[in-house]
Amino acid sequence: MENQPRGWSPRHPKTPIARRIQNVVSRGLGTAPHSVRLFAAIGTYLDGLRGWDMVIGLFRGGELKAFITVDVSARPAKRNLRADFLLSARWFWDDDVIAHLAREIRRELCRRADAA
Repeated sequence: MENQPRGWSPRHPKTPIARRIQNVVSRGLGTAPHSVRLFAAIGTYLDGLRGWDMVIGLFRGGELKAFITVDVSARPAKRNLRADFLLSARWFWDDDVIAHLAREIRRELCRRADAA
């Protein structure tokens, strides 16, 4: 996922929600924030084919150890979800929901990294 939108850095996401997810996940893992990278996929082939709007990768020693996918949708009860997690647009500003989502993402990243 090297081709990111202009101005987007997976190591330093610029949106408040992405930064919050990155911080909660990396703090829970006990890693530096840049070890958790958020790649934007909105409007890409991955979005059209799989419905993935965001790919969150866990890197250790510069190497990808695990990743999960997120679909951001205006429909909270979306059918045919193909991403690992769904983030409804109506939950964007609910700190409790974002914190819970970030903890679940952290748990799944750990599980996948340990299984690799």
